[in-house]
Amino acid sequence: MDYEKVYVAVTLKVDREGNVRPLSFEWEDGRVFAVDRVLSQGMAPARHVGAILTKRFDIKVSGAERELYVETRTNRWFVEKPLV
Repeated sequence: MDYEKVYVAVTLKVDREGNVRPLSFEWEDGRVFAVDRVLSQGMAPARHVGAILTKRFDIKVSGAERELYVETRTNRWFVEKPLV
């Protein structure tokens, strides 16, 4: 299956120590999805859409596990969307 990179707007919480936690993201059609929980985070390449250095957040959204990425060089956030 092929995937595309979809850039999203993200609402973040940054604590006093500089730790970043995504609170929600806005899909390309304007819908906003709340991040229920951050399961893990770490430096990892995107699974399907390229080899640029990213930080991956494994998150729960409406009970489903998803992945949210931030490009370390540009600070742009994205998700991987399957092509149909």
